Amino acid sequence: MKNDQDVNEIILNEGKRGKIIVGIMFAVLLAGLDATVVGTVMPTVISNLGGMALYSWVFSAYMLTTAVSMPIWGKLSDIYSKKKIFYFAILFFLIGSVLSGFSQSMIQLIIFRAVQGIGAGGLSAVPFTIIGSIFTPEKRSKGAGALSATWGIASILGPITGSIIVTHFSWRLAFLINVPIGILSVLLIKQYYSELIKKDKQKIDYFGAIIFVISILSFLLAFLQFGKGAVFYSSEVISFLLISIILFLVFIKMEGRFGNPIVSLENYRIKSFGVGNLLAFLSGFAIYGVISFVPLFVQSIQGKSPIMAGLALMPMSLAWSFSSFSSGQIIPHYGNLKMIRIGFLLMIIGFTLSMFLNYDSTFIFIILFIILIGAGMGFVTPAILVTVQNSVEKKNLGVATSSQMLARTLGGTIGVSIMGSILSNSMQRNFDILLRSGTVVSASEILKSNLDNPQILLSSKMRSQMLPDELNIVLSVFTGSLQNVFLLALIVVLLAMIMSFQLRKF
Repeated sequence: MKNDQDVNEIILNEGKRGKIIVGIMFAVLLAGLDATVVGTVMPTVISNLGGMALYSWVFSAYMLTTAVSMPIWGKLSDIYSKKKIFYFAILFFLIGSVLSGFSQSMIQLIIFRAVQGIGAGGLSAVPFTIIGSIFTPEKRSKGAGALSATWGIASILGPITGSIIVTHFSWRLAFLINVPIGILSVLLIKQYYSELIKKDKQKIDYFGAIIFVISILSFLLAFLQFGKGAVFYSSEVISFLLISIILFLVFIKMEGRFGNPIVSLENYRIKSFGVGNLLAFLSGFAIYGVISFVPLFVQSIQGKSPIMAGLALMPMSLAWSFSSFSSGQIIPHYGNLKMIRIGFLLMIIGFTLSMFLNYDSTFIFIILFIILIGAGMGFVTPAILVTVQNSVEKKNLGVATSSQMLARTLGGTIGVSIMGSILSNSMQRNFDILLRSGTVVSASEILKSNLDNPQILLSSKMRSQMLPDELNIVLSVFTGSLQNVFLLALIVVLLAMIMSFQLRKF
């Protein structure tokens, strides 16, 4: 039920919604652009700062702080002014951006990326919370669709922007370019967004928040180790998982004892809330497999340029953006459940087609299946968000929004880690089979000595030293292993489709 304050706030912003949405879209664009631009400029950063061994932590530090800060930003936006919390999120992000742009070492860059990630956690949650506060539940899908489409636009502009920056300017501009975009976003929100602040301040359970954050951080670190080649039963993985489980049990026991909890477990007893977050987790798990491994396939297996590898995802991004925006307009007429199921159906078809991928597949075939997957994700994302938001009272919009974003981020982090391990282990197993069967007995020593190192085998230098038959073996093994990755994604999406029947129409 909407109280008088909720209704008044919606009416207060009714004539300015378009400008508010534009302002929020700039904020979402910040977080979306950063992920793709940084990936494009990092090879240049390494050549300038060195520290190749720390390469992955530039991404991991950002991803970890983004994930663990989301629930806190969401809760703060429920208790305090959404507008002020939005400003703080932008401030954190811009400070991290400027410091990253002036980094003099990889250690500095990793630390400043962590600061930037804290702000990104707010930019991943608070904008969607503001959307929830200026629309009635029946019309929230329109704003959610526009913001979801912005992520797709960012993934299109990112590789192009990054390529232009590294070609014509300094890599530092990739971080500094965030400043004018962030300022423009703040000015628009300051000018057009109005809110009615409730005076009943609540005490936040900061102790519980710290326990929860460390638990989630340990959980993510376990899967990051797993994704870097550690076996599941390694001491590093088990240690992080044990810490995570123990602290989470402590969090459950202590939840709310020292104030209002950051994450209320009561919400997960609401069926739409719990199932909606599970679907967000599963969809994130599947989609990040495409985002991570399709460019690798295009560049390493098909031998295309890094730019082409980045642009290979552009059709998916366009389909994601278009279907997100369309879904936002359609949901009020046909309901969220139909959009979720249509989206998962398209993803199922796309991942089924990906099972027929071969190392000599045409670029058109690759575009076909990733367009279907992207379009499916575009239908699913705003529909799940609206489902989760509408399952709780408006006072808990921030928590609901951040929980959905956190679930998708966790799904993506765990998905990429598990899929990366499957790819690596599958390649090693297939090469072992070929060795035992005598298929590669006559192969060159340089090939045999690197069978346990797929990255070296797929490098352009190694490819040039292989005989044609040897290269075909390597390409076939890699492609077959990648099919195992897509098979897992297909199974996950099929499970998501089944679970979607547990939801009810809002």
